[in-house]
Amino acid sequence: MRTFVRFVVAYAMIAATPALACTCNPLTVAEALDGSDVVFAGVVEAVHPVDSLTDREPRVVVDFAVKRVWKGEVGEKFSLHTNIEASSCSGMWREHARTGDVLLVYGFKQNGERWKTGGTFTVRPEDRTTIDEKRLNSVDDAAPAYTTNTCSRTKTVKTAVEDFAELGEFRELAPLSVMPDR
Repeated sequence: MRTFVRFVVAYAMIAATPALACTCNPLTVAEALDGSDVVFAGVVEAVHPVDSLTDREPRVVVDFAVKRVWKGEVGEKFSLHTNIEASSCSGMWREHARTGDVLLVYGFKQNGERWKTGGTFTVRPEDRTTIDEKRLNSVDDAAPAYTTNTCSRTKTVKTAVEDFAELGEFRELAPLSVMPDR
């Protein structure tokens, strides 16, 4: 009986623990565009882990070859200073942070210090395993560092049918190799 009571108490404690999960309110294309500092489509050229990819919400720098720009000062090359999302809605999905993927990115400006300290993540700085101090320290605390989040409508270009139809005029820097799949 004592074992059963311990089991019930342990189960109740686990069940009562608040779950960490990202929940987004769906944005229209217009809302996402209006709320972003930059909107562009580009190819992921490289993903540079700053923290160990086995950490929860590791910081990464994602380099893009930009093809189209709808909003913001974006050149042919652009880097997102973001993280791999786990539960805070910040950063990008792991499946979008792959070399060669063609993404539509809705990005937001933050200062470098916020990215360096993980200001929006659910992970405490002391729980990180930083593996690239040089890349981390190359970001000036006061300089803009752009990121995205999982609620922003950032996605693969292939799935961005509605976005491409509604975003309007763009500046083309190079042809896109992939288009939305109707």
